[in-house]
Amino acid sequence: MDISTLSDPLRVELNKELHGRPAIRLSSPARVSHFAYLSGEGGQAADRLHLEALCDKYGAARPSTDGRHHIADFGPFFLKWERHTEFTTYTVFVKSGKDTPFTVAAAEALPRDWLEAIPGRMLVALNIELVDANDLDAKEACFAPFWHKDVAGSLVTGGNTSVWSDFRIHDDSFMRLAVLLEGLSEGRTGRLVQRVVEIFTYGHMALMSLPVARDVMAQSAEIEKTLEETVSDMSETAEEGAAQAHLKSLLKLAARTEHLIAQSSFRFSAAKAYNSLVVRRFEEIQEARVPGNQRLSNFLDRHLAPAMRTCEAAANRLNDLASRIDRAAGMLRTHVDMDSQRQSKALLVSMNQRAKVQLRLQETVEGLSVVAISYYSIGIASTGFKAVKAAGYDINVGLATGISAPIILAGAFLLIRFIRRSVLK
Repeated sequence: MDISTLSDPLRVELNKELHGRPAIRLSSPARVSHFAYLSGEGGQAADRLHLEALCDKYGAARPSTDGRHHIADFGPFFLKWERHTEFTTYTVFVKSGKDTPFTVAAAEALPRDWLEAIPGRMLVALNIELVDANDLDAKEACFAPFWHKDVAGSLVTGGNTSVWSDFRIHDDSFMRLAVLLEGLSEGRTGRLVQRVVEIFTYGHMALMSLPVARDVMAQSAEIEKTLEETVSDMSETAEEGAAQAHLKSLLKLAARTEHLIAQSSFRFSAAKAYNSLVVRRFEEIQEARVPGNQRLSNFLDRHLAPAMRTCEAAANRLNDLASRIDRAAGMLRTHVDMDSQRQSKALLVSMNQRAKVQLRLQETVEGLSVVAISYYSIGIASTGFKAVKAAGYDINVGLATGISAPIILAGAFLLIRFIRRSVLK
């Protein structure tokens, strides 16, 4: 019965994800070298091409085109490749010979030129020795590099298996980890090693946020100082135009703060996620105390916890700074608005006064216009009366002119009023 046509397009992809990170089956004695390279979010293609070159050289299976995990058997060694959001890990597994622990790295099985050409910047390099806890000679040889150092160790997996490290970078540029196995199956041993290397990798990725947090703290202090000076000057300066200068200064501070938030928010969020993964991995290995020794988790927590608190404080400081700048800008905008309202009110009063003056001038002009029109109209009427008398009609020119004067004056007044109303419509 074929039900493939009923499946959601993501079903196969999600199922691959469930089986995409199998652990290598391991037994003692064995050596492991683990690397984590920062290759960025866009480095997946380059990472895959580099791995494909190694697979082709040894005739091993290539990774799938869309895969983010791959395990390849190269004969003398196994290589596990994992692509994460911003980094890539390479883990090499070999069976140990009779060499003294930590004198030969599993990574020496890789071609030197290929190892040196891995894309990105190396953040983690870890050598792991897996020995039988009951092999006293191997156990003593494993501990020899740690005798004079601050070593942390924990019992794991609910039994007598223990994991030890000094968390230092040694002369060969590798950190070292000793795993003393007792009573673990090959599958559980492989899963233990996988979780331990993830603890180291995620711990380092979480610590990457600390330099960012310190830089944010330093820049925040500069912004706060400038903000305090601007706010103090705002309260003391009432000069015209000063508010615009203050507002411009606040806008620059706001832009700088938002830029810092944009630059650091991903790093701080990632650090929080990585730290939670470290805590989860310690829970999964069922860590317990070795009497008289500090646990691995205690050592890491002594450094990770302050770093996480610093990141949280830096993020909170930025958000608080953005709020303070916004409040200061709001007060300044209110001040500018009030100034604008006062200026607008003064302008309206001035315009009102000018309108009254113009109205009075207009009325004066209208009155003068009535007088002028009436004067010339009466003169014309008088001339007409004189012409009538000259034609032989008996008319009193003075009386006729006097009688027509009020009529002409009233007509001129009505004419001016009619014209004004016509213009205003």
